[in-house]
Amino acid sequence: MDDRQVSAAACWTPLILDETSGVAAEGCPGYGKLVRNRPDTGAYCQNLVTGSPNRIADKEMTIPATPFTLTDWKNLPATRFQGENGYTEWRALDFGDTRVRVSEYSPGYLADGFCDVGHVLYLIEGDITVELKDGRRFEMTPGSSFSVSDFGDAAHRCSSRNGAKFFVVEGRPPAA
Repeated sequence: MDDRQVSAAACWTPLILDETSGVAAEGCPGYGKLVRNRPDTGAYCQNLVTGSPNRIADKEMTIPATPFTLTDWKNLPATRFQGENGYTEWRALDFGDTRVRVSEYSPGYLADGFCDVGHVLYLIEGDITVELKDGRRFEMTPGSSFSVSDFGDAAHRCSSRNGAKFFVVEGRPPAA
């Protein structure tokens, strides 16, 4: 039998799943029974309170051992990147393979191309229009967010009419 360790998405409790049977050797703590384990959709545990399935992560996001860090973003150096129109400024910190950053778009900003990097982006202030390569467009307002995977189905580029300030978590590209 080939076992693998995964984590429950909501409580992050390690589980051991048998690859052949899909049975959780240690059950689904806090959830009840394993209801599905397929390569295409992953493993799910049945939530005994709501009755709905809860996804079990196929792998964990790893932030390496790091001391507690309080960040005063305004005191980090900004790096400016020109867009097709306007510019964006980043203030970033890297933790292993994860980058977190506070960024700003100038009024009238338009990215100079489509991006295939995965992000979770939270809009703090201003406006952002997200355009997907397939032509779909989404208007963001403060307090909204989007998430997109690396090289997924949603190559995207952003623009801003009035400027924007936002927080991003993403994978850090390897050093050149």
